[in-house]
Amino acid sequence: MAYELEGAVALVTGASRGIGAALAIELGRLGAHVVITGRIQGALEETDDAIRAAGGQATLLPLDLQEVAQIDAIGPTIFQRFGRLDVLVHNAGALGKLTPVSHIAPDDWADVVGVNLTASWRLIRTCDPLLRQAPAGRAVFVTESRARDPRAYWGAMGATKAAMEHLVLTWAQEVVITPLRVNLLTRGRLRRGCGYGHFRATTRRACLLRKQWRRHWRHCACRRKSETGRWCSSAWGEGLFVLSAPTDHTHQFAGPTRNSPLRP
Repeated sequence: MAYELEGAVALVTGASRGIGAALAIELGRLGAHVVITGRIQGALEETDDAIRAAGGQATLLPLDLQEVAQIDAIGPTIFQRFGRLDVLVHNAGALGKLTPVSHIAPDDWADVVGVNLTASWRLIRTCDPLLRQAPAGRAVFVTESRARDPRAYWGAMGATKAAMEHLVLTWAQEVVITPLRVNLLTRGRLRRGCGYGHFRATTRRACLLRKQWRRHWRHCACRRKSETGRWCSSAWGEGLFVLSAPTDHTHQFAGPTRNSPLRP
């Protein structure tokens, strides 16, 4: 049986629970060897068990995104171990405390900036060379609606995700003439159990997410239309990982476009 991602290597951050775990399991099911990162070893082992139960393989990489030296070492470590990287999914994120902007503590601000923005930049730096060398690299950064729809008390997270989006879409323009495709994946509304720090993931919700993404995979995976610089909803996200290089790399980047499910 041929798998969509057979032979590929995928890196998924924040893979210890929720959407990150669900994406890692699905990528493993599709044949990729998944390098999963997270702060909690035990939770990563649960994701590893689920990936193996789905017929996939995984490598655990305990990681604190506040430790910049650990992030910078990811690219060289993956190259030394596997010699390639085909897919990057940056799912990890920090909510911070929901509080008025004038009340955000410097330490809390530094933590949210570190995870949502600085870690994104460092992941791009360390993974870019390998993704460019891949036959058809894919990079997907998970974002939030608050980046484009500000709401009271969500300032730290909204501002840092907005900055991350700008950074990622800039990178998408810079690599548009290469086989690498870079996109943003909006999580959409989630029930308790799949959010950041103060929510706890549930196996049932992860299962529902996997079923939803699997159902939409074929619809999104048109091998002749591999787009870049887009916002996509979670229901469309799977197609961003299909490792088929577009037939024409010479088109010019016309600016980010939004799929209809994401229009505010």
